[in-house]
Amino acid sequence: MLLPVAILAQVCGKSSAQATAFSTAMAEEDFYVRYYVGHKGKFGHEFLEFEFRPDGRLRYANNSNYKNDTMIRKEAYVSPAALKELKRIIEDSQVMSEDDNNWPTPDRVGRQELEVMCNGTHISFTTSKTGPNQHRAHPSASNSPLSGEELLRKGGHCRLRVGNRLDPKMQADQREDE
Repeated sequence: MLLPVAILAQVCGKSSAQATAFSTAMAEEDFYVRYYVGHKGKFGHEFLEFEFRPDGRLRYANNSNYKNDTMIRKEAYVSPAALKELKRIIEDSQVMSEDDNNWPTPDRVGRQELEVMCNGTHISFTTSKTGPNQHRAHPSASNSPLSGEELLRKGGHCRLRVGNRLDPKMQADQREDE
């Protein structure tokens, strides 16, 4: 919600232009995305998690005890343009209007979590791990959980590497670019 510029300018002692910029930044600051996928199994708690914070901070963690691997933690800052594009993908995907009530509950195979704050709306979904080998309803059915690939594709332009090969759409896009 944008605060009235005149009131903000008076309270903060700022010019009208500064107050407008501050108000806009505050309105956009509620954007946050966190994704987690993991399970507890033979090698302990294995997971992958990433988080985009409103200030552009990207946090990534990957834990696998396979062959005594150690946890990988990385942090970086992404540009406002990257955050804006991520927000566009989320908005275009219409994931904010999804409902996870009919999605499979987490089980021994693992769980996925998606938490998003965008435009004053907060969602938090939890479901079992999904993927190409899992049998489920048609992907367009609203009660079907979306795999990460489907979520990103639904949101717009996405280029993915599937295993060791490029996905067919990406290969076609590259041929067109040449």
